Amino acid sequence: LALDHDKKLLSIYPWNEASALVAMQASQAMGNTTGALRIYQNIDKVLQGELNLEPGEGLRLYYQTLIRRKQSP
Repeated sequence: LALDHDKKLLSIYPWNEASALVAMQASQAMGNTTGALRIYQNIDKVLQGELNLEPGEGLRLYYQTLIRRKQSP
């Protein structure tokens, strides 16, 4: 339910970092690390490409945590 809600919010407000973080966490909780990483990549593209901003520290740290987990055996 959280994932669906936040994906809808991101379709309206694609720069909403709070929604992106919740969506990433929900995806990860469902075992979909690839989906969580994709959500980050989408918001990163919007923030950098359209607003010339970087994702906030919390979002970046969560993304890096997911990358490390995915790379671990």
